[in-house]
Amino acid sequence: MHTFQSEQIPPEPTVEETLLRLIRCLNTSEKVNLIRDAFSMLAERCSFDPLYKLMTQEELEREFEEDDLDLRLHGTSPPTWPGQEIVKLDDLGDHGAWIMDMTGDDTFNLLFGGYDIKIWADDMGIFYLDEIEKQGLPLPSDFAKKGEPIEAIQAEEEKQIKLEFLSFLRYWREIILQTLEKQNPDE
Repeated sequence: MHTFQSEQIPPEPTVEETLLRLIRCLNTSEKVNLIRDAFSMLAERCSFDPLYKLMTQEELEREFEEDDLDLRLHGTSPPTWPGQEIVKLDDLGDHGAWIMDMTGDDTFNLLFGGYDIKIWADDMGIFYLDEIEKQGLPLPSDFAKKGEPIEAIQAEEEKQIKLEFLSFLRYWREIILQTLEKQNPDE
């Protein structure tokens, strides 16, 4: 009878290791669908709101009853985020309504799907600048000194605003994931 040496037997993989290997076998569309399924599963027992600990049981139950992932994610958009310098969402009135207008029914795909969030952040920056201009609100470039190259300052300002929206989207995604991780029943 032949016995195996312990180094010949592969170690028992963890559930996470098995999932990771399986995920690597999926195409992009399948990965996005898997993430959506995971979010739908978690939505039955987890809040997406980082302030879930302050919510009453009734508020949590109402949230769990909502099947629309986009709507549930909308309620978690942060009013401030790291790297925010120029953008002031409060200048737009109800920042949540403006974000909802910007992301619409694509919030889940934007944050967790296959969308290029840099393109979306660039668009948000342009729409933000348009709205600020319509309202006549000042931007740092409005305070340029005489003789300073205003076009160059405005181009740099636009670039900074787009980067701030990229930071906003990444931060939004991260706080949702951190919120879900805190509700992990196995830890």
